[in-house]
Amino acid sequence: MKYVPLVFFVVLLLSCINYTEVPVSNLEIVDHTKKEKIVIAVTGDTGTGGSHQYKVGQTMYKVCQSRSCDFVLIAGDNIYEKGVKNELDSQFKTKFEDPYAHFGRFDFWMILGNHDRGGNNQAQIDYSLKSPRWRMLNTHYAIPKLPSWLHMYGVDRYEASSHKRHAENFFCNRDGWKIMFAHHPIYSNGKHGRSSTMRRNFLPMIKNCNVNMFLSGHDHDLEHISSPDFEQIVSGAGGKLRSVKKSNDNVIKQRFIASKYGFVVLELTEYVVDIYFYDELGNILHHYIKNRL
Repeated sequence: MKYVPLVFFVVLLLSCINYTEVPVSNLEIVDHTKKEKIVIAVTGDTGTGGSHQYKVGQTMYKVCQSRSCDFVLIAGDNIYEKGVKNELDSQFKTKFEDPYAHFGRFDFWMILGNHDRGGNNQAQIDYSLKSPRWRMLNTHYAIPKLPSWLHMYGVDRYEASSHKRHAENFFCNRDGWKIMFAHHPIYSNGKHGRSSTMRRNFLPMIKNCNVNMFLSGHDHDLEHISSPDFEQIVSGAGGKLRSVKKSNDNVIKQRFIASKYGFVVLELTEYVVDIYFYDELGNILHHYIKNRL
């Protein structure tokens, strides 16, 4: 009898769960549709409640003040180590609200990570209705109220087989910047490395729909990798840190990698994006400019 890993059944079960989506109309969300420039701060693997989460959060706030950020994207592992029990869980305060309190009323777009899935996933979605900052419409969703030249969609490795169809329907036949985000990366040179599940499910769609960029966390580091098809940004150093490794791959090109606490800022206009990597002290570690043809 052929052995089938337990993880296969876990992924299959998760892909069959239907979550209750939070309607956009029920949330107070800033409307960016008429803007000519969008600035996004990206971090991930944040939810420790520890000193480095606070330090990264404080520096990210200062940089966002100077660069006029429009919103923050947190790429999963929002609440360590096993997510939350319900939408009243005190960890929402100690591992999210308190570390980012200085942002005030500000949109933080969230996606689930593997550690979040140890708890109540629906509670993280429902918490969007209780917080002035936390925004998670579902386990997959499009960020609403963006300019017509910017399209962003979040997906999840554990529901990849269904999410890839939603993402394809969203991205294909659209013009402008197309940015996917998830907890798990397509490519990474961190400790966890590349995700075969993500590549198998999403790479064909990324190529067919001309997705420009993939934002993720999971590896607790900062990375910029250029593939022939898209830019991979790993920003998973918002609360934890791990070692990294160098790569000499000339096809999947490693442009930058660092085992340092920090975050990323994207400054987008209709045809140009500036990508900045910051450490927790506010130093710029890496800057890259990409044009959309």
